[in-house]
Amino acid sequence: MLFICYPKCSTCKKAEQYLQAKGLSFTVRDIKTDNPTADELRTWYAASGLPLKRFFNTSGNLYKQLGLKDKLPTMSEDEQLELLNTELIRMGALCEDGISQAAKVLVTRDEALRRAVDETEQEIDRKEREIEAICLRLLLQQQPVAKDLRLISAAMKMIADMERIGDQASDIAEMVEHIRAEVLPGSLHIAEMARAAVKMVTNSVDSFVRRDIDIARAVEKADDEVDALFNKVKSEIIALIAEKPEEGETCLDLLMVAKYFERIGDHAVNIAEWVVYLETAERIRTKKTV
Repeated sequence: MLFICYPKCSTCKKAEQYLQAKGLSFTVRDIKTDNPTADELRTWYAASGLPLKRFFNTSGNLYKQLGLKDKLPTMSEDEQLELLNTELIRMGALCEDGISQAAKVLVTRDEALRRAVDETEQEIDRKEREIEAICLRLLLQQQPVAKDLRLISAAMKMIADMERIGDQASDIAEMVEHIRAEVLPGSLHIAEMARAAVKMVTNSVDSFVRRDIDIARAVEKADDEVDALFNKVKSEIIALIAEKPEEGETCLDLLMVAKYFERIGDHAVNIAEWVVYLETAERIRTKKTV
């Protein structure tokens, strides 16, 4: 067994102790001195069945200290394209975090988690600016063609959708504090809608990582489920207003939360369609979102 870790990490130490307690034999590999290759990461990711966000520590000090602004001028075109690919994956992982956190806030109403959504949204905004800088430098200095040009074009569009996902996740978390818990009956389909939207975002990012147009097209089909759930929620809220007219304002807030999840699904579709464009050069028409 191969055990990849950072020796000074307390979590890694606990994991190593666990393996030892189970009597399992393993080879230790220091991730800092012997980084996994891109091919290894793709293989492990495909075999793991885990969401992409589990492969990144976007809050680590080393990640924050990369200093991309200073490094970009000295990078070759290939290095910049590889960096662009990596940063898109990281931004996608942040989007998965943000929407997952917002969905949990809806259920738990946890204040610390709500603040975490805001922090994730700010990190997504920073990542958008970094990726935009990489794209502009590549366009202005390298004059890319063919698939390289499609990657840059798709990246510019995808980060706009990812940024909106971050914004809307933050909006959901902010609105929850205005919704009284007793007005959120379990019969409403909002929680189910949230799960479906989270899955769409996860799969849209997966389709980019794997360059898998089948996954991308599945995201497009999943949008029908989210739209149907939104219509159910809308009907349920109308019935709730009729039953409890004094809760009309809160019900409108609930409807807005559902609308944000529906829009997040639309953004996930856009990301998936840009993946199809990247791989096939097939021109697409993205869904209109705000």
